[in-house]
Amino acid sequence: MALDDAGVGFEGSLAVKARQGQPGHVRPFREMSEVVLWNHKHRCMARRRIVVDPATDYYLQEWTSLDTGVVLFHKEGRLGDPAMHGESARRPR
Repeated sequence: MALDDAGVGFEGSLAVKARQGQPGHVRPFREMSEVVLWNHKHRCMARRRIVVDPATDYYLQEWTSLDTGVVLFHKEGRLGDPAMHGESARRPR
């Protein structure tokens, strides 16, 4: 569990979707999520933050260690860029 300056802990996740219309009729133009997970590669608890904004063609994924506050992974760029979506997206079909 992460503790803030006041000693209050937080566990769980947060997800927000912004849209300019009713759900089911209009797709969200921005999605943000933040969740605390186990990072297998670094073997520690980490906070994962993802921002997807199709309106501005923006993507961000960032993992931060809860113990040290060090950024473990950072990926930011154009949502439409195939390199942003991993090896499987670049594989010929």
